[in-house]
Amino acid sequence: MSTNYVRRAENFSLLNATETPQGGGAPVAGVARFAIVQTAPAGGAPPAGAANIGQTVTFTFPRPVRSLSFNILGFTRSGIATYGDAAYITGATFTSGANGSQVSGQGTKTNPWTTNTVNADPVNSINAPQVSAANSVTGVSFAGPLTTFSIHYYSSLGVGAAQGLFLSNMNFTASCG
Repeated sequence: MSTNYVRRAENFSLLNATETPQGGGAPVAGVARFAIVQTAPAGGAPPAGAANIGQTVTFTFPRPVRSLSFNILGFTRSGIATYGDAAYITGATFTSGANGSQVSGQGTKTNPWTTNTVNADPVNSINAPQVSAANSVTGVSFAGPLTTFSIHYYSSLGVGAAQGLFLSNMNFTASCG
């Protein structure tokens, strides 16, 4: 996976239910979330049609956790083929949750989650919400115990100016001591 996106601290942030993410989109009422945003380098986007440009975000816990679960929100795809969100998980065994109607795949390297429909194309007046039940995966879960896992987030098509996925409702159990 290429890393032609700029890696900046503001591309990873915790958003409360009223904040707008760096990559765009609207706040999600009542939902705090962790934003993973990809911003094209200054001076323009990488070459048109450059697929699989993205990043790997690794989560590490200081002690083993059990019953880890979360949702992944906001899989979008441009109708002008500038980007198509895709993601998969490595590092631990997990169960893929329920895919919204606009999401395909199981979240593995060989069958990543992708958007199966154009849901972001302002040129043709397709302006679906940045985050909706239709473009999200709910109930991703790990039985555990685990101390680390990674989310690989990339564009399966080309490169837009900014893309974003969001993790919400993360829950887990950790033993004390």
